[in-house]
Amino acid sequence: MKKIILLFVIVVIISSCSRKGTPLTANEVETKFGSSIVLVKNEYYYSVDLGGLTIYFTGLDNEGDLENVETDLSEVKPIIGYGTGFFISEDGKIATNSHVVAPPVNDRAVRNNLNQLMSALIGAYSEEVNKLSDQINELHNYWLRTPSGSELEASIEMKRAEIKAERDEDQNILDKLRMINTSNVTISSHSSIGIAQNNMHITSTSDFSDCVVIKDDDEHDLAILQLKNKHLPEGCTFIDIEKYEEDHDNAPFNADGEYINIDEPGLGEPLYLLGYNLGPTLAITENGIKAQITEGSISQNTDDIKVMYSIPALHGSSGAPVVDRYGNLICINFAGLDMTQNFNYGIKAKHLRSLAK
Repeated sequence: MKKIILLFVIVVIISSCSRKGTPLTANEVETKFGSSIVLVKNEYYYSVDLGGLTIYFTGLDNEGDLENVETDLSEVKPIIGYGTGFFISEDGKIATNSHVVAPPVNDRAVRNNLNQLMSALIGAYSEEVNKLSDQINELHNYWLRTPSGSELEASIEMKRAEIKAERDEDQNILDKLRMINTSNVTISSHSSIGIAQNNMHITSTSDFSDCVVIKDDDEHDLAILQLKNKHLPEGCTFIDIEKYEEDHDNAPFNADGEYINIDEPGLGEPLYLLGYNLGPTLAITENGIKAQITEGSISQNTDDIKVMYSIPALHGSSGAPVVDRYGNLICINFAGLDMTQNFNYGIKAKHLRSLAK
């Protein structure tokens, strides 16, 4: 009987010990998650179809004016932006921020610009129509004074017909411009998205693997990409985004054997962020691109959507995974405060789980 009791106690002790988590160092975090992290590149521009006339632009400048305005698609030079993403599945799915793959643009500012542009275009076309009409009248008066049946008369008639056709075409555009209601036009974004794996050597944009956006949740600023070949690249791993309950074999526990509720991280909980601050600027090394690991702790019990933490981050780290010291995905970095780099926000991982279903 004593042997049975002793054996039971040993089993309980072993079982208890196996449920305790082991805190990770920064080096261990890099080793565990480094091959999951990717640099996301987005080449993008915007367009507005005005009915017979398409306006292309790349965004708004610091003064709120349309940038790089073109009417010929072949002349458009897309903006290149960078962010961070991480693999979440064997079939090449990648989590990141919505604003990384679909940078928002201020609709109201764009429409105000379009109104000004429409006014300028209407004025320019009106002036051109009036100028051409004057030329037609002058040619008509000259035609009246030329001998009937002469070569000069025929030449004037031909020239007048050419100018009239040009004037009528401009008048047609002018009539369409006057009918445009900029409050009803659709502002479309166009993106070409690719990713580069951590530790990979990149020398040009062609080194990035093509991706497509398969899910986009702009309310929570989350998106899911997928490699076009639908395969996790060789040598890469993915981050498990699932939440496991306490009785599950993969349930997370801290060093004291207490169950970790990853949806409710505690104030002061240490965290690690793995991302590409400033995109490739800081990432490129002799051994390929490398994500940076920065650490801090939860500094505010914010709300059900986001977490605030004292982790330094720069543009380019949007979409980076933020894990706790036991390697559990807590949130996805998405925003900072303009006046400081040391306080940033992450969207809680449960919203990514909902999007991935």
